[in-house]
Amino acid sequence: IALLIKAVFVLRFDWTAILIVAVSSIIYSVLSIWFMSKLFSSEAILFGEGFSSIRLFESRKNMKKGQMPGVGDNILMFGSMLLVMLYLSTTLLMRFGIWGTAICQAMIFLIPVGYAWYMKADLKKLFSVKIPSVVHLLGGVCLWVGMFAAEQIVLTLLAEVFPAMVQTSSELNDSILQAGFLPAFFVVSICPALAEEAAFRGFLFGSLNV
Repeated sequence: IALLIKAVFVLRFDWTAILIVAVSSIIYSVLSIWFMSKLFSSEAILFGEGFSSIRLFESRKNMKKGQMPGVGDNILMFGSMLLVMLYLSTTLLMRFGIWGTAICQAMIFLIPVGYAWYMKADLKKLFSVKIPSVVHLLGGVCLWVGMFAAEQIVLTLLAEVFPAMVQTSSELNDSILQAGFLPAFFVVSICPALAEEAAFRGFLFGSLNV
């Protein structure tokens, strides 16, 4: 996994290594869950409600309206998102340029929204659809400033460890700027805001607040 992540940072793809990591991770996860469920004689130790909390495998006509996602739903949804981000995001970027990022963000948005729609969740409650107050807006700006500073520190440290990241980052910035201001603003600002808010502040935090 560490070698694969290092290769991804410099945009080098060894599909054999990717396949080995994916298959071995799945096997490891399945065996770990099986072992722990046998050890405790209950999946509820791991997943609260157990595997029964995964609504995706139920018939939609049998579901109750307004239900909220369980722990199993979150694990499955974020597992699907992780696969999209790990194996598709950079590939789409290399193939379609800046619009590849938009496609990836659209998938990240559609996975939690589609999952919530399928299980007949209360979308307004789950995704906290409401107009923010002025205090919340100011808090968001302050949080962004702090996280932006922390991000720059982390990127600087990573550049020391992975020098090729500097060139890669420069090439990515050039490709974004070449697309024009409006496409770049849409892909860099609007798409991640909608997608990541729907996944994390929406699906994840919405279900934990219940």
